[in-house]
Amino acid sequence: MHAQVAELWDQLASHPSEGEPSVTIADFGAALHEYHPCISLPGLMRSVERCMAEGECQHLTSSTPLSRLSHATLLKWFERALQDAEPETVRRGMPQLIAAAAELAAGTDICRRRARESCAIQMCVASSRQGSETVWYLVDASWLRAWRTFVNSSAADNSPPPGPISNHRLICSKTSQPVKGLKVKSHYRGLSQAAWRVLMKAYGGGPAIVRPNLNLYSKSISS
Repeated sequence: MHAQVAELWDQLASHPSEGEPSVTIADFGAALHEYHPCISLPGLMRSVERCMAEGECQHLTSSTPLSRLSHATLLKWFERALQDAEPETVRRGMPQLIAAAAELAAGTDICRRRARESCAIQMCVASSRQGSETVWYLVDASWLRAWRTFVNSSAADNSPPPGPISNHRLICSKTSQPVKGLKVKSHYRGLSQAAWRVLMKAYGGGPAIVRPNLNLYSKSISS
């Protein structure tokens, strides 16, 4: 995700031609909201105020030219604004992001797709932390690694999307039972229901492996 924010900074903070207005922190906040719907300008400005209160930056306002700031400063603000996102904001934004996931999968703007998918999953994680998960959707760890490589890469890296979710290494095709000897983290990881829905909308695949905990060998739960 940091790569996408840095690319956005590059797009907005380039020095304007003579006579053109400078891009401001407010402009950056509006563009961040487009890339990452859970971030708002008020949220970004609250993190700016915290940085100023802690002496990490000089006095700034929403009209401060973006060209005066560094990648590192903006990334710090972005991370704080994401962490500070109110649970209700996360909850309200979830249906929109789930509905947009399938549309993003067919999109041509690969950088925006990376950014929004990453933000959608971060929102799911933030939402799941508000309460205990009652079910887990288990996913092949190798597929998740490929997805993380995709969303964390820059335009220059040109990493492709991972393709449909594939859990076939976890379940025996003949018996439909879990393959023996697999370990959490090494071979599979767990997703919340919301995160699973986001990724399924975007990539399809499966099969869904639903458990009451992060143990592949626990009793299956109907999805």
